[in-house]
Amino acid sequence: MRHTLPGFHPSLIAGAASRPSTSSGSLSPSCDQLARQHLGEFYTPPEVADVMAALTLPELPTPGALFADPTAGTGGLLAATANRIRILGGNPRDYVWEMSDINHLSVACAAANAAIWGLGVNVLVYRADTLAPGDHRAEALATRAGVLEHHRTTLGAARLAVLLTGSAAVGSPACAAV
Repeated sequence: MRHTLPGFHPSLIAGAASRPSTSSGSLSPSCDQLARQHLGEFYTPPEVADVMAALTLPELPTPGALFADPTAGTGGLLAATANRIRILGGNPRDYVWEMSDINHLSVACAAANAAIWGLGVNVLVYRADTLAPGDHRAEALATRAGVLEHHRTTLGAARLAVLLTGSAAVGSPACAAV
């Protein structure tokens, strides 16, 4: 016997079968296996995540909308959301994504997955115990701002050093990178 949700139509999950393979499209499988074996965590199966995304996104959201998961693991629910946006004709790069988790390895995998899945530059991935008091998002934003400022300062100093010393020949890869 087949069960369906009232008002649910299979077209809501059209394309779910064409979602990127987790074996080649993310770092989730190895992280999932490690988590299940050693950490006692459980990740939402991709098929369930696809149905959840279809039910919560019957139409394309307004660009700039925020999608956040405070217990993201490796990001499977947001991957399904990004796939759903693609199915509806949108581009995940036009949205804002936030993922946090308490597990360091899961957060690292989520960050890599955000790049693999093409979520764009509006992504914040951070490690936090979201059940503990504190404004973890604000702390993560402040840390990101500091890292980006350090990156800009370091690149600026490197560019200045190259210009002052003339150590890179015009047309060389080092000069082109600066």
